[in-house]
This record gives sequence, structure tokens and C-alpha cells, in this order.
Amino acid sequence: MMDSNTRYTRADDNIRALTASNGLTDAWLELVKGSAPAAGAEPLLCGTPPTNACEVVDKILYRDAPQLTLVANRYQLNPGNFYDSAGKPLSDHYPLYAQFGWAVGSSVCTSDQFGGPHGMPFNDLADNSSGRPLSGVTLRGAERLDSVGAILDTGKLLAHGGTGGQATTLSLGANETLTSATISVASTTTAPACSR
Repeated sequence: MMDSNTRYTRADDNIRALTASNGLTDAWLELVKGSAPAAGAEPLLCGTPPTNACEVVDKILYRDAPQLTLVANRYQLNPGNFYDSAGKPLSDHYPLYAQFGWAVGSSVCTSDQFGGPHGMPFNDLADNSSGRPLSGVTLRGAERLDSVGAILDTGKLLAHGGTGGQATTLSLGANETLTSATISVASTTTAPACSR
């Protein structure tokens, strides 16, 4: 959710460019309006109390990811008890929410994520959004595993970890695929925790 300070009806606002260039879906358009109002049209201002039909500058924008499909199934501009004792709104922005259903993506499955001692998880889905096949795996280390990397068929290396030790690459043949990997994560003071 964001205070975009934009309206589809304002001719000079760039909300259409924002959603189109980032692959975003507006829950209000999807569930209430069906399509965007024409740029330059009369604004769809809210009355008191407001209804879902009015356009607010607060937007709930979302998009799917390869490992997660989202489905917006409810949008609500909810004034509820959002008034003071004199019947005036507490703010010029009413509360709104969207309810989502979700499903695991059909092409990518992830396990628990981890990443470094500071709890900064990562994945490389954005760097391999087209699902390119792997041509190899690189492991780096000496007394311990220090880095893990995947090599795409383009030759691009997606690696994470340190720079210690020696790098060793396992190249995959033309008909070979990596189906799973088990990597233990630990520090010198903790027992390993497994992730797939």
C-alpha cells in the first residue's frame, strides 16, 4: 500500500506508467472499477462516508513472483469508526485494505531462506527470471564451504558467500540437471541448520 498522491483521472499523473513499467496490478481497478478511468475525466471524489467507487490517492498495488501467485479477492475503503466526536474524519486519508489469496508458484519452489549472520535472506529469482537452465555449480572454500554459486547456460555466475578458499566448479552435461541440493548453514558456535 502506498500514498501515491496520484489519481487515474488526473491527466498529468504517472500512475499508469508506474504500474505498467513494474508489472503491478491495482486492487481497486481489478475488484471495483474493472478498468482505469480515463485520464482527464472528472475525479471520482469521495463523499461522507466514502464508498469503494470513489478514487483515493492511496493505492494497493501488487504483483506475483515466480514462487508465489497472489489473487486479490476483496478491496474495502473502510471508514468504520474513523471519525471524531463531532463526526469529522480523523484524517484526509481513510483506511483501506485488500484481502489476498495465494498459491505456490507453478514453476519455482523455494524453501526457508537464509543469508549471513545478520538474517538478510536472498535469492536469485530476479537474476534468472526467465528460468534459464544451469550449466554448472561452483563451490568455494578450504576448511569450510565459503561460497556457493550457480552458473547459468549464458555463463553468468550467481554466487553468494565469501571469497576464501579455492573455487571448484561442477559442470553439467547437456542432458544433466540439478534437481536438489542440501546445504548446511552454521557458525563456529552453532550446530548446522539445513536448508534445501
